[in-house]
Amino acid sequence: MIEIGDNVTWTGSDGCTNTGLVIGIDNIAIGTPVYIIRSKTGWRVRIPQERCKKTIP
Repeated sequence: MIEIGDNVTWTGSDGCTNTGLVIGIDNIAIGTPVYIIRSKTGWRVRIPQERCKKTIP
């Protein structure tokens, strides 16, 4: 289970693998969580659970 403060990786729409820190979780009541992530480049992105993988920093 991914939680706030976890480091995650995901594949962007450009096909590149990105890493970042989970700073929030949205849509928990609807079913599939959407993670709000601050990427290492400083951008804040919203990525669905099925595209995220928890990593060890």
